[in-house]
Amino acid sequence: MNNWIFLLVLVIVAVGVKADLAPTWDSCQCRWDDWVAWSSCTKECYGRRYRDRKVWVSNTEGCTEFSDCATSDEGSELQDCNTFCYNGGTYISSYTGCKCVAGKYGRCCDKTVTCAKPSKPGNGEVFYSGLTYGSTITYSCHVDYNMTSGVPRRTCQGNGGWSGDAARCQYVNTCSSNPCRNGGSCINGVESYKCQCQLGVELTVKTMFSPL
Repeated sequence: MNNWIFLLVLVIVAVGVKADLAPTWDSCQCRWDDWVAWSSCTKECYGRRYRDRKVWVSNTEGCTEFSDCATSDEGSELQDCNTFCYNGGTYISSYTGCKCVAGKYGRCCDKTVTCAKPSKPGNGEVFYSGLTYGSTITYSCHVDYNMTSGVPRRTCQGNGGWSGDAARCQYVNTCSSNPCRNGGSCINGVESYKCQCQLGVELTVKTMFSPL
């Protein structure tokens, strides 16, 4: 006849709330088995893990329950695990996770903010160092074109958007075809030109340029 039985508690309680051994610990000849290995952490950051242990007890009348040896909290443990935030984040609570530094997001601050790939302006070019937070893009216009709106340099922000407005390049060398007649002087404009006439010559066309 087997004089010992194995009892396992299934109730898991928080660490720090410890009770005592049962009054029948000695009379039931109770003894602890080794702790089992810790479980996997429940979350990638600031999760919990648990482990439990069984108790040996004499196979006698009145010694058939775990509680005949100890309270249930003696048979299990909970422990915080992965107690860190990535990329300089600060832990707030088990509900909200981590507070991330600029450019990072996610419960554990393990994700990086990215911005959409910028498109180049008509008659211009765009150059970028990357698409992640803090990266910059710069614009340039082709020969005979000037940047008439937007900004020449933009930065990827924490909200996933680029700072400022996209550049616009417009033709400004509008007098290159010598459009003015009768000795008139041509004045370049933005996608237009203006002829300044000599005395006695009537100006019949003021602005007539529109680039292809």
